[in-house]
Amino acid sequence: MGVWLALDPGARRTGIAISDPAGILASPLGAHDRRRDGSILDRVESLCIEHHVTRVLVGHPLTAAGEQGESARRSERIAELLRARLDPHEIEVVLVDERYSTAEAQKILRGRPHARDDRDALAAALVLQACLDARRPEGDLPR
Repeated sequence: MGVWLALDPGARRTGIAISDPAGILASPLGAHDRRRDGSILDRVESLCIEHHVTRVLVGHPLTAAGEQGESARRSERIAELLRARLDPHEIEVVLVDERYSTAEAQKILRGRPHARDDRDALAAALVLQACLDARRPEGDLPR
């Protein structure tokens, strides 16, 4: 299967998560703050090379009604730029529905001290784990 990387883009920060090579477990990797860390494209390309990533999932935050807003258009632009950047490395870039991932991450972290970076990375891991689980045949659980 290969290693997958997931991004949960926000206006300022992008949560990042990564899978194990077997595609069973997603783990938060951190967050990228565009004001502090520079280009998200450079960071993703570097992570892809370092971890031998085969697919990048970009969270696509549609509205509750399934419509596109400003955030969804931002994710589409990021995905488009990543496709161009990662094409020479033969890394697939796909948009995935990530409605409510940040709210779910906040719910999980409620009552615990945490940074926004932790929340954003956990949101990316939740999106990635859902995609990993969806591709596993029913009844085919890891032992």
